[in-house]
Amino acid sequence: MSFPLADGMEAGHRFELRANENTYQAVAVPAEKDDRYGYVGWAFYVDDSGVIRGSAFGKDSGSVIPGKDAPPVRSQ
Repeated sequence: MSFPLADGMEAGHRFELRANENTYQAVAVPAEKDDRYGYVGWAFYVDDSGVIRGSAFGKDSGSVIPGKDAPPVRSQ
């Protein structure tokens, strides 16, 4: 049996999952962080609200990982 996320990597993204008895958060960040490029992909955030949030990821954005204050992907 294979567990693709067991190493925290899938589809070119590094995943981080956090959970407790009441909430969860998941972040997906492009695995490639190359400061030569202004943009290497999109980073995503989702929590127990179910709203997927995201932002461009790379040197031009300061490689900032989105959080609960990032705009929803649907509105971008």
